[in-house]
Amino acid sequence: MRLSLNVLLLFFALGSLQLLTNINGASGTSAQPGFQHPLVYREASLSSPGSPPYVPADIRKAYDFTPLYSRGINGSGTRIAIIDAYGDPNLSSDLASFNSLTTLPTAQVNLYYPDGTPTQRNSGWAVETALDVEWAHAMAPGATIDNIVAFNSNTGSVFDAIAFVANKLRDETVLSMSFGQSESNYPTTGSYTVPNTHQLFVTITGHGTAAFASSGDSGAGSCCNVQYPASDPLVAAVGGTSLTLHATDSILGEAAWSGSTAGSSILFSNHYGNKASEIPTETMWMLRTMLTQTWECWWSKAERNTKLGEQA
Repeated sequence: MRLSLNVLLLFFALGSLQLLTNINGASGTSAQPGFQHPLVYREASLSSPGSPPYVPADIRKAYDFTPLYSRGINGSGTRIAIIDAYGDPNLSSDLASFNSLTTLPTAQVNLYYPDGTPTQRNSGWAVETALDVEWAHAMAPGATIDNIVAFNSNTGSVFDAIAFVANKLRDETVLSMSFGQSESNYPTTGSYTVPNTHQLFVTITGHGTAAFASSGDSGAGSCCNVQYPASDPLVAAVGGTSLTLHATDSILGEAAWSGSTAGSSILFSNHYGNKASEIPTETMWMLRTMLTQTWECWWSKAERNTKLGEQA
């Protein structure tokens, strides 16, 4: 069950593919310095088969997930931890609308605020949060989702959210982190360094939790400036592909995005390329589907499509 769920969870370990998302209009402040989520989104209408934005039925058929569901493998009895900054204040209604639009069952979602409920809103992170939770539920509808909301996107708040998973949520099957920042931007002193964060992943993976993080949408800033926590040896770095489907939902084409590929770490000798042998073959097969950070999302406010904007 754990291995198969890892395969399902790769689909939403970071912003990838062009997927349907429902989110009510959100207003907020601009992102604070710190972690960036790899998200670009624009308004779009509901999907027709094989046309983006893709709905769960498209993805399930394209990647032949239906046999898993027919065998009862749908995430039941497992937990998915998802870390986001700021959160989505309308998550409950957004998720309910998404489930109604896509005929999904009701989801079990728990919200955790390690540093308290955020006092500011951020529309980009609200979309990211809704997207992460909705598609976790879409691909593993039987799983319990634990959404850990960092107070903001600063390094300290994100560190506290990861620490919360390490110390309080010991039964998670998968940890999904759709964010990161360049290794060179991390502090080298104090509590929130990469070595201290790495120790949290030692604890998390010691619990049997598989950790996934976005590899980013711009590639390495230079030959030796990749994104953390994706560069951590204990975290599976997830990039992806652009997916094109036939009207029957069979795959017409798939191309890797150069902006989410690997690079050399300045901190770890065992990074991206060396992780391949540590990841199960079934899971590796799905890595090629992880696409980068272009999303076509559908959302409503007063039953109207509303363009929230674009944020990289």
